[in-house]
Amino acid sequence: MTELSDAAYAKRLIGCLDLTELSDDRAADKADRLLEKARTPFGPVAAVCVWPDHVKRAAIAVRGTPIQIATVVNFPGGEEPWEQTQHDIRLALANGATEIDVVVDYRRGVEDPHAVTFSVRQVKDAAGGLPVKAILETGMLDDIDDMQLLAGAALTGGADFVKTSTGKVKTGATMEAAEALLDAIAAAGTGGLKVSGGVRGFAEAKAYADLAARKMGEAFVGPKTFRIGASSLLTDLVAVAGGEQSSATSGSGY
Repeated sequence: MTELSDAAYAKRLIGCLDLTELSDDRAADKADRLLEKARTPFGPVAAVCVWPDHVKRAAIAVRGTPIQIATVVNFPGGEEPWEQTQHDIRLALANGATEIDVVVDYRRGVEDPHAVTFSVRQVKDAAGGLPVKAILETGMLDDIDDMQLLAGAALTGGADFVKTSTGKVKTGATMEAAEALLDAIAAAGTGGLKVSGGVRGFAEAKAYADLAARKMGEAFVGPKTFRIGASSLLTDLVAVAGGEQSSATSGSGY
């Protein structure tokens, strides 16, 4: 990517961030604290990603901004009945969601990729054409061929993004997984990448963005085709954007 200072690069990454609060306790106060951070001195994040329970409060909090409101369905296991997923989508849309992140049935998908294509198409239709991010849980897949297979199946079904992880398993995002998904996007000729699961520091976020730029072109690294799902990452990006040193370390979860 064009040579940027660390501060300028951090500002660019803030605009690609899906600021995420998916704690298991679903505490409203945690969501509220996250929403307060979505507008930074260096511009807004791309989206906030919250439990369906918190979509309405998110819609109120970011009203009048370009910040998108993402929520998760069939999450985190990817095995809910379609009726439940459909209900969650309808409720989320009624409450103001503008993007849907859905876990595909990655266990079944390797043996039956058409099932992934079908399920993503169902979600896309239920979402009324709004952006859908298909979560592949790459840390639970055996190799890059499986990652590319599922990514291709999801993109065929109409996914706007393929996403690495729920952040709820031991292995979240990896460079290997991101590269595999980018290769699938290139082969499909459409789609974006969302990196999520353990990205906490500027250097790591920059490495993923650099990889995407090398493989897909510099223009790919923007909120329409490149996102990073994280929570604690924002603190580090804001620090670096303000001229401070990064102090973050990588870890599991968001």
